[in-house]
Amino acid sequence: MRVIVIVHIFYNSLVNELSTCLLNISEHNDATIYFTYNSLTNNTKIFLRNKFPNAIFCKVNNKGYDIWPFFYVLNQVTLKSFDLIIKLHTKRDMPEYTRLKIFSCPGTTWREHLLAFCNTRENWHKTQKKFISNQKVGMVSDSLVIFNYKWDPSKCLYKQIIEIMDKLNLKYKKNNNLFVAGSMFAVRAELFKCLQNKFIENDFEYSSCKHIEGLPHVLERVLGFCVYSQGYCLESFNNKNFKLEIFKRTCRKILFYKQTTKRHVLYKILGIPIYIKNNYIHHGEQ
Repeated sequence: MRVIVIVHIFYNSLVNELSTCLLNISEHNDATIYFTYNSLTNNTKIFLRNKFPNAIFCKVNNKGYDIWPFFYVLNQVTLKSFDLIIKLHTKRDMPEYTRLKIFSCPGTTWREHLLAFCNTRENWHKTQKKFISNQKVGMVSDSLVIFNYKWDPSKCLYKQIIEIMDKLNLKYKKNNNLFVAGSMFAVRAELFKCLQNKFIENDFEYSSCKHIEGLPHVLERVLGFCVYSQGYCLESFNNKNFKLEIFKRTCRKILFYKQTTKRHVLYKILGIPIYIKNNYIHHGEQ
């Protein structure tokens, strides 16, 4: 398969983890690799150039998180030259109280699920097989980071999502659309032709350490929804159904549930709180 891999680097310390995924992808594929970045350390540059001597490096302004850098490259390439697009980025560790859907995803958990479709040779082979065996599979990631409207905590974005899809001549279907929360996936290149040269740098604000929902988060969902609007679907690389995974975790939650917040850790059995542990970290008075 001819693949283009678009990797945005913000956290230099996570590059080694991504390089493992890139080696899995490029081992048996004709791969073109783009690295976008705002700032790279000298050690990171040397490391990446040694590992991927033919990679293309693009310095971009720190706008739109990982989404604008992705569109920056998308606007420049000829998609008919590729079968698949792989989108990756350096997703930071999450706080201990972070939750997705109904399960906790602190630390590296979320990133590990986002990278699962290519973090081993076996998983990458499964991902490729999904596209080869079913021509209606348009996008592939991991079941535990696949969301729909029901499970999306950012429903306030959907008015803007529908407006953008209308401008792109894409039909939005509330009950059928899925997207990847965290935006790492493999997708058929032809399905993103409709997104090329539709967004420019000035459309995006400078990225902030605060979680401010805006155009990048809208487009994160549009990237998945546009697959469905063209008659294709989003599936997990390991054939797990995201609804079934939610059902399993709901059952586990009823039997035993642990909730971590900034202030405490709460344990429940059959919905009954049985233990609360304070979660304070004392640093002393300033």
